[in-house]
Amino acid sequence: MATTETTVKNSYIIFKTLADRLLALLLLILLFIIPLFPIICLLIKLESKGPIFYTQKRIGKAGKTFDMLKFRSMEVGSDKFLKEQIKKGFIDPLNFKTEVTDNYTKIGKFIRRTSIDELPQLINIIKGDMSVIGPRPIQQFEIDNYVKDSKENKSNIEKRNRVLPGLLCYWQVSSNKESMGFDERLMLDIKYVDKISLIEDFKILFSGIKVVLFPNNI
Repeated sequence: MATTETTVKNSYIIFKTLADRLLALLLLILLFIIPLFPIICLLIKLESKGPIFYTQKRIGKAGKTFDMLKFRSMEVGSDKFLKEQIKKGFIDPLNFKTEVTDNYTKIGKFIRRTSIDELPQLINIIKGDMSVIGPRPIQQFEIDNYVKDSKENKSNIEKRNRVLPGLLCYWQVSSNKESMGFDERLMLDIKYVDKISLIEDFKILFSGIKVVLFPNNI
């Protein structure tokens, strides 16, 4: 029985790895053909000084750190401002929203609202840092603030980090995602790890497509 389960698990990992990279590559090519990707790059560059892409250290599978890519949606230096506010205790490090800052550019507000800012993570998927489906990658300070001296919380994070972080996850396709705290999101991530399968991946994928096409119906 154990051998059969291991074989199924290994087959799932191999299939998902190949499917992830193929799907991400095809989507990236499509975004250049449309050409949404180059248009967004141009608009970001025309509106404000600074890089087109924004990179941030995130925690991946097995606690490995990687550079997560996004389209830059805020003025240069805004990230430093947010970190200072968190350090001073003005912002909850586990449940803050970047919308607390007014430093979004015009195009930044649009790509943030439509989640277009996340599209460069297709490159992370091709590189093997991320998967299409999986818990959203979090930052080290979020882990530090959640874990602290709790063995149970540390165990939850370790379990969450058994799989690659993803572009889409359970809480992103939930109707009450805006009101979810870190604890609730983490429990959904653990639920994904417990139920991980191609069926669950397809459920989340189709729910994600539905959210994009019909954002007011979730």
